[in-house]
Amino acid sequence: MSGAGAARGRSVSALRERLGRLRSGTGAGSGPESGRRDGESPSPRVDDLRARLQRMRRTSQRAGAIRAERDEAALCGRIDGRPLAAGLVVRERRLDAGFRHGDIAADGERAGEALRFFAPALGARPEGLVFMDTETTGLAGGTGTLVFQLGLARWREGALEVVQYLLTRFEGEAAMLEHAGEWLSGMRALVTFNGKSFDAPLLAARYRLAKRPDPFAVPVHLDLLHPVRRAFGAALGDCRLGTVERHLLGLEREGDIPGHEAPRAWFDWLRHGEVHALSRVLEHNRLDLLSLAALLPFLHQCYRDPVARGADPRIVLPPAARGPGSDSAYRYLRERRERLDEDSLRALARCARRRCDWSLAVEIWRALAAENCIESLESLAKYHEHVVRDFVEAGAATSTLIALEPDAARHRHRAARLRIRRGAPSDQLD
Repeated sequence: MSGAGAARGRSVSALRERLGRLRSGTGAGSGPESGRRDGESPSPRVDDLRARLQRMRRTSQRAGAIRAERDEAALCGRIDGRPLAAGLVVRERRLDAGFRHGDIAADGERAGEALRFFAPALGARPEGLVFMDTETTGLAGGTGTLVFQLGLARWREGALEVVQYLLTRFEGEAAMLEHAGEWLSGMRALVTFNGKSFDAPLLAARYRLAKRPDPFAVPVHLDLLHPVRRAFGAALGDCRLGTVERHLLGLEREGDIPGHEAPRAWFDWLRHGEVHALSRVLEHNRLDLLSLAALLPFLHQCYRDPVARGADPRIVLPPAARGPGSDSAYRYLRERRERLDEDSLRALARCARRRCDWSLAVEIWRALAAENCIESLESLAKYHEHVVRDFVEAGAATSTLIALEPDAARHRHRAARLRIRRGAPSDQLD
């Protein structure tokens, strides 16, 4: 509180004390008319003090309103934004296609191609594709968590339009939800990073509390966290957006405010009018949106040619149990088998087995069996027993399995069965 505000507070407190003493001195009780006989006028001194107290309250309220208006003007100047409604400011940007974000050049055409790849039913038009990221008062979620900053971006007329809504007071939330809903008109697909688990459910709760339809409830929601995990989870380990930016997009943020400090920055604004940290929160949110716009087409390229991009080659296979996949996916892995790691080779061998491409499957199994790969040894044993009915080779593979996993009952059962098939005496059965 400023010195002037503190002085006004002390004056108000002193007047209240004087008013209380006057009331007690005249027998006044808790009600405004207590202590007076019927028809008796209030004490002039009491009326005078009441009037002075009311004037000071009105002056304090006007000063607080002027101070808030001045602070919001300073905030708008700092972030290059403008007031949009009571308690709400907005910042808008427009970036021409081809702008670089890290090592990536982003444009709407490639975004449309990526959209068609990940959601074929929507086609390749980038219009209606919206990127979204939020800053909130906490990470717990639920009705007690507020979205104080909502960032949106979309490709339109060859440029990326970015709009960022920022609450300057709690009462601005209704206006933010309304304006965002209008801005999202025509949205066909939503792109986020971990938005399915956090941002979208939180916004749905805020719209529900406001008794408004949720504009983010669209049929296609591409949460890029999941394709990143499938393609790079083993290589990156940590799939946070900052890690993805550094290792995949070639972006190193300088002077960025950590996301977990965003709530404190907003509350510092509410309590003290602190502008600097809050402006950094908006820049953090803007970079998140640009990263989404750059990451979507990058992931598209990774899924088309994972080996060239350092991604897990198995992502070319259909998600359902990594089944046989399409002809193009199988052909892709087969042509690059010399560059595949063990997990990808095993996946390729499974595809070959389902296609009865035994020459390729056996070639891979034998190469991996030399490295004591349990799955490949078992596959060789099954192949020799059931396909070519070479019980001797099947038994050799099974003996190696027993040596590697002596406590595995399935290996001993197979060995016993193979002895019977070879006509071995029953006393040689395990």
